[in-house]
Amino acid sequence: MLTINPKVSIIIPHHHGQNLILGCLNSLSSQTYSNVEIIIMDNGSRDGSIEIISQEFSSSPLHSRGNLSAYGGKKGGQRTSPPVSGGELKRGQHSLPPCYCRGEQKGGYLKRENIDQQFKIIHLPENEGFAYAINLGIRESQGDLLAVLNNDAEVEPDWIQNGVKAFTEHPEIGILASRIMDFYHRDVIQNTGIVIHRCGRPSGRGRGKMYSEQWSKQEEVFGASGGAMMVRRSVWEKVGPFREDFVSYLEDVDWAFRARLWGEKCLYIPDMVVHHREASTQDKQGQIGVDSPERVRKIARNKLWTLWLNTPWQIFILQLPFIIGGLFYSLTYHTFKSGQLNPFLIGTFEGKWGIIPRWKDRRTIQKQRKISIKELRVWYNHEQ
Repeated sequence: MLTINPKVSIIIPHHHGQNLILGCLNSLSSQTYSNVEIIIMDNGSRDGSIEIISQEFSSSPLHSRGNLSAYGGKKGGQRTSPPVSGGELKRGQHSLPPCYCRGEQKGGYLKRENIDQQFKIIHLPENEGFAYAINLGIRESQGDLLAVLNNDAEVEPDWIQNGVKAFTEHPEIGILASRIMDFYHRDVIQNTGIVIHRCGRPSGRGRGKMYSEQWSKQEEVFGASGGAMMVRRSVWEKVGPFREDFVSYLEDVDWAFRARLWGEKCLYIPDMVVHHREASTQDKQGQIGVDSPERVRKIARNKLWTLWLNTPWQIFILQLPFIIGGLFYSLTYHTFKSGQLNPFLIGTFEGKWGIIPRWKDRRTIQKQRKISIKELRVWYNHEQ
């Protein structure tokens, strides 16, 4: 059960783009719900955006200047972990292999800037990817409710309030999906939850469609987009963190699969409205866009890993013709439309060769499955 007025910790991964993060933070500063904690996970930005954030919010009436504290340093080639408030997520608590949460093994230097008790910035020396940043941010957080939000998203003033209300009204629900709309075309849907196509390809529910009454009802969905999701801390600790070997892309789909397999439910809340500039954050090569080479490669790789780790044999065999058809569809798309055939093939081969090393991970996940094959297969029947 939630306490009255529970604290909500909002974790925002960031890598370059001062206009993006400032827009995101300004929308959060207008929230009608006040018991929040904002943690920016800076993935090695060098464009001056973090310095501007510190200046802007240190002079804001919402925040008073705190102290700059540095933690970490190298010890035997490994970075020591920063102090963790609110309880560290320990390995074994969620019965998952070490690859899920291995952040403390990475080298480098970490520092944390506390603007005040509600707003902190954690600086990473380089871009470690979305999954690692979110996992570390959650380990640093204190809230009973956790929100993950992209830095290129802006939320409506009642986004948090409506999330807290939904959790209060639905104690059986552990995860909430937002209504994510296109930033530049505000009546066009980007995502109202994750759907799984027959070929195993994940996508945004309602993507590209005009918002209408059809999308205005609360309903159960397969999972929530990591671009704007809320989750109970107890559920996060049960399901475990994002897989850090994914680095970026589809780690939210993998997490949604695991949550669903282990008996958790996700509810779409149409009043949790977010406006998102899709693929506006630079990748490690400094590129942006839905068909940037790194994005295409990682999605091709991570899609295979997601299917392998989370799909029971019975469903995998039944869906195999659709999965093969989906691979040919992607091959055609990247050959003739995106022009990213090489990154797609590289990612596909990386995914294929990464299957065997993840055999034990698959066994761990499938062993803890709580729902029936029939219940799970329903979610694979989304039209291509």
